[in-house]
Amino acid sequence: MDLTKKNLEKYLEHSHKGDNLEFVQEYNKALVAEYPFLKPNGYFYYSWDVNAGPEEYKYDLTWLDDMPDGWRLAFGMDMMADLKFTLEQYQCMDKFVVEQVKEKYGSLRWYSTLPCEEVAHIINKYENLSYRICITCGNPAMYQSTGWICPYCKHCAESLFNGNYKKFYSSDIKFDDCFKKFD
Repeated sequence: MDLTKKNLEKYLEHSHKGDNLEFVQEYNKALVAEYPFLKPNGYFYYSWDVNAGPEEYKYDLTWLDDMPDGWRLAFGMDMMADLKFTLEQYQCMDKFVVEQVKEKYGSLRWYSTLPCEEVAHIINKYENLSYRICITCGNPAMYQSTGWICPYCKHCAESLFNGNYKKFYSSDIKFDDCFKKFD
C-alpha cells in the first residue's frame, strides 16, 4: 500500500469510525514496514484485544496513531522520513525506541531513546513546529483554545470553541518562517 496523503486521510477516517479494520491494518503494515520504529513496544498497543501479546501484533495501532490528526497530516510523514534517514545514516535504527507520543501544552511531545544527537534535533524541530500547526486540520495555526491549550486555525477555533479562544501569534509570521529557525 502507498503511504500517500490520500491513503492517510482514508486511514484517519476509518480508524476514528472503527470500521474497515482490514484497511487500517494494511495501512499500518505498510507504515511499520517503512518505519519499523513505529511498531509499538508495549502490550497496551499491540491490539485492541487486551489479551493479545507481543507475538500477536495485529497492526491495529502504531505510535503515529498517538499524534493528533492535524500534525500527522501536516508533517507526520516528513518527520518519519527525516528520522528514518538519520537513523540509517548513523546506523542506529536498532537503538531507536519510541516510548510515548502525545500533545502537551499545545505542542507535540515525542519521547524516545536518542541514539544520536541528530535525532534529538529532528524531534525538537517538529515539536517546535507543532506550536504553529492546527492540531485538528493541519493548517497554519494563529489561535489557541483556552483551558486545554492547543493550536488551531481560525476555522477550527471558530467551529469548535464558539469564541472561547484567543489569537496567539502575530499575523506577520508566515508559515514558512517556522522552518527557517530549525533547518
